[in-house]
Amino acid sequence: MFMVDFKIEGKPLIVGKGEMGTPLLEIVRGVYPDAEWLDVAPKMVQGKIGVMHICFPYSGTSDTFVDEVCRYIDKFKPELTLIESTVLPGTTGRIHTLAQQPICHSPVRGNIADGFKWGLFTYTKFIGPVNPESAKMAEQYYRSLGFKTKVCRTPLETEFMKVIETSYYGVMIGWFQEVHRICEGFQLDEKTVVSFLESITEESGWKHLRPTFYPGFISGRCVIPNALLLRQVFPSRFIDALLESNEQRRKELDEAK
Repeated sequence: MFMVDFKIEGKPLIVGKGEMGTPLLEIVRGVYPDAEWLDVAPKMVQGKIGVMHICFPYSGTSDTFVDEVCRYIDKFKPELTLIESTVLPGTTGRIHTLAQQPICHSPVRGNIADGFKWGLFTYTKFIGPVNPESAKMAEQYYRSLGFKTKVCRTPLETEFMKVIETSYYGVMIGWFQEVHRICEGFQLDEKTVVSFLESITEESGWKHLRPTFYPGFISGRCVIPNALLLRQVFPSRFIDALLESNEQRRKELDEAK
C-alpha cells in the first residue's frame, strides 16, 4: 500500500453504514481510530469533523439527495466532503453551488461478492474535485488510507465514469442474453458457440480480448439503476436495448418455470 504522512484536523465521519460505508469505516478507523459514523437511526456525534464521507445510496430524486448532503454539510461543517455514492451526473456540482464548501466525488468500485474493502484497496480511487483545494486534500487523505489515486478535472467526469462502467457491463450481459436467444432459435449448442469466443482469448494470450458473460436476468441495485441514471442525462439506444433485453429475459425465465 502507498501511504503518506497526512493528518486531518478533526475526525472522519462516515454517513451511511451499509454495504459500502461499513468496510470504508473499518479502513478509516485503522488509520483514524476516532472516526465516527451515522446511519438511519439518530446518533450523537461530537467533536470537529475533518472529512465527511457520504455513503448512503442515491434514491428518490436528485433534489432529495442534494438536500440531505447539504443538510449534513451545514450540520457538521467538515473541512472536506467526499461523495462516495453513485449519483446522477451533475449532482456534486449542484451540492457545491449550494454549500460552497470543498467537495469531491469519488465513487466506490467493486461489488458485494468480492467485498468493497477489497475493491477499495485494489482499484484506483478516482477523485472528481470541485476545485484544486478539494483535489489536494482528497488525494492526500485517500493516500493516507493506503489507496491508489487519480485526480480528474471535475466531479462530472467521475459521476459519468461510474454509470458508464456499470452500463458497459450491463450491455455486455445484454448481448449474451441475445446470443442465448439466437442459440435457442436455431437450436445451436450454446456452450460450443460461446467457446469460439473464449478460444480467441485463450489461444491468443490476449487477456479479456473476448470476455464472455452469463446471460441471466440483471437484478440488484447497481447495473440497471445506474443505466437509468445515465439515460436521464444522455438518451442512448444502447441503454434502451439493454433495458428491453433484460425485461425480455425476465419474462423468458418466468415462462421457463
